[in-house]
Amino acid sequence: MIFRYQQLLYATLFLIVATYCLFGIGGTFPTILGLWFYFSAFSLTVSYFIYGRSLRAFGYAKAGQLDAAERMLQSIRNPKKQSSKKRACFYLTQAIIDHSKNVLGSAHENYRNALLEGTLQDDASAIAHGGLAKIYHLQGDEKEALRECSRAIGWAPSEKQKAEYVVLELEIERMPDETRRPVFLFRSESNEPIEQ
Repeated sequence: MIFRYQQLLYATLFLIVATYCLFGIGGTFPTILGLWFYFSAFSLTVSYFIYGRSLRAFGYAKAGQLDAAERMLQSIRNPKKQSSKKRACFYLTQAIIDHSKNVLGSAHENYRNALLEGTLQDDASAIAHGGLAKIYHLQGDEKEALRECSRAIGWAPSEKQKAEYVVLELEIERMPDETRRPVFLFRSESNEPIEQ
């Protein structure tokens, strides 16, 4: 529960410090410090309500803090009632978590849902397409894997991110024919393959 409201707790603490600096201590420096704390408290509160937990969860996932991202997602009661951008971030974060746990059916579905929202930023779109490319590569579907890899490279905003997908693309192209398996999708719940 504390984790869920952590940002609001910080905002409250900043507000208390700001009030003390402005009214409890005299002088120029405490006044400037108090104004800075008021501004920080206001910014934290506004970002909590405007940007929401879905975007912060995605930030945690991008930073590799998947446990924190998962806890943040669990605190969201009804993701379908969020704005399109927040829903896209929710689906993408859930896909990253599922992919890390090797629940490929659910990851595939959530990557697709995130892209269907159509509101992802460039780096997030690259992550979604890259995730799909990796899933298709694991399934042995070279054609789809290369298509998604190409999209990931197109959306990637940085050279470092592009390089990651170029390496994946080369790995897919070098996959020997005998290791290619029939193309299939996974069911979300059981991960059983379904032939296409």
